[in-house]
Amino acid sequence: MRPSHLLALVPLAATMLAAPSLAHADTYVLAGIGKVPDVGGDFDKLFGGEDRSSAKLGVGYRFGKIAIEGSVFGANLTNRNAQPIEYGTTSMGAEVKYFIPITGNLEGAVHGGLHKTWFGTERGASTHDGTGTLLGLGLQYGFRLPIGSAAVWLDYTRQGMKLQSQSYDISGSVGTMMLGLSIGI
Repeated sequence: MRPSHLLALVPLAATMLAAPSLAHADTYVLAGIGKVPDVGGDFDKLFGGEDRSSAKLGVGYRFGKIAIEGSVFGANLTNRNAQPIEYGTTSMGAEVKYFIPITGNLEGAVHGGLHKTWFGTERGASTHDGTGTLLGLGLQYGFRLPIGSAAVWLDYTRQGMKLQSQSYDISGSVGTMMLGLSIGI
């Protein structure tokens, strides 16, 4: 290789050294559990109670301050009738997350994405399906493990959706507050 070709690599090397977070990428798995503190739209009219829970499993790919995540998440809801029936949402989604350094290993995060959702009773029969958006805010504390890295996170996500069935449509939102763990793989 001629010296002039080596000089052409200097800007690339300088960029990689000046922005090491962009040159480094991590794949991770995530899991979270939490509550459903609020519902809106038709869900507010149909579901009540304090025993609403949520869960999330997923995989992500982080490069620098940006991450792309794919996940399956859901919420359990109880109707307001005298004979309570458990309902649930199951969603598959994709989102983009932007991390904001706060101090040391603590970061804030904002994220948004799209999802496909199925809605039905506790027995698993889906009565409605549809699509929607999600937006969220969170905090994450990262740390090193003997092999790899991990992070503990707290996140609030608002999921808006329009669900259809053959008999009637539902339009509403579900807000979830989750505590979770991400582990680099």
